[in-house]
Amino acid sequence: MIFRYKRINIATIFVAYFLIIEFNNYSENFIKNSGFEEENKLLPLYWSLFVQPQEGSFGKIDKKIFYSGKKSIMLNNAYPYQKEPINNWSQKVSINGLDKKDIYFEGWIKTEKVYKAYFLIQFWKQAPAYIIDSKKTEVLIETNDWKKLTTNITIPEGTDFIVVRCVIEGMGSAWFDDVVLNYEEKRNGDEVTIKTVKENQNIEEGIKKIEQRLEDLLKENAQLKDKINLLEEENKKIREELENKYIKRIEKNIIEDNKKEGTIQDDEKPPILVPHKKNWRMIKKEQE
Repeated sequence: MIFRYKRINIATIFVAYFLIIEFNNYSENFIKNSGFEEENKLLPLYWSLFVQPQEGSFGKIDKKIFYSGKKSIMLNNAYPYQKEPINNWSQKVSINGLDKKDIYFEGWIKTEKVYKAYFLIQFWKQAPAYIIDSKKTEVLIETNDWKKLTTNITIPEGTDFIVVRCVIEGMGSAWFDDVVLNYEEKRNGDEVTIKTVKENQNIEEGIKKIEQRLEDLLKENAQLKDKINLLEEENKKIREELENKYIKRIEKNIIEDNKKEGTIQDDEKPPILVPHKKNWRMIKKEQE
């Protein structure tokens, strides 16, 4: 049996890693933890949760339902409110240093028997604090599989920061994943090119998958090496047993042949592997 080691092309892994980094630089996302993969104390990092206290109303990280990666965030309302509070997950985005006003937003939503679910982008003035303007994406109702919602936005004059909200209204459940907010680049007048191709993957998740695969391959190689060592030990034992059996069989054949010719007594044995089995006594006398 022949074992073949799985060889890992480290150079390929590093090339893939740097391509991912370049891709990330090209399509900068102003949203932190956009895929909700990072968490602390059961909450996604950089995100805040508002849920008006009521039985059956809550928000959480969901590790069973997600669009990409391994997690999403969800909101659930089991009963309607007397006055709608607009429960939501939110993140504040600073626009200090942004030299462009045209931005692009996208995010994925999945719903189940929901009254309303959507993304809300708000433009805030710092002092005094008030909302200058806001924009909603398409509003989803009832039950929908994962759907990408997008919108192009021009930042209003006087905006100090942006708040992105994942919103649910009324009864039902909604899941949110892969939120992107970045620049929109205009070319040739009205032609618009969006600096993002992110739909099915998250950059950090891609790197983690490469690292995990590398670790798995190293473990498999170590296991194969252990199996080969065990097989070599077994082969050595089998070889030794066969050699011993072969020597004993030759000795037995020599004794049997000499007995038949009357040249050896029952209690007398010839030496092992003499040049000629019939003359071993004569050879012994010559040696003496």
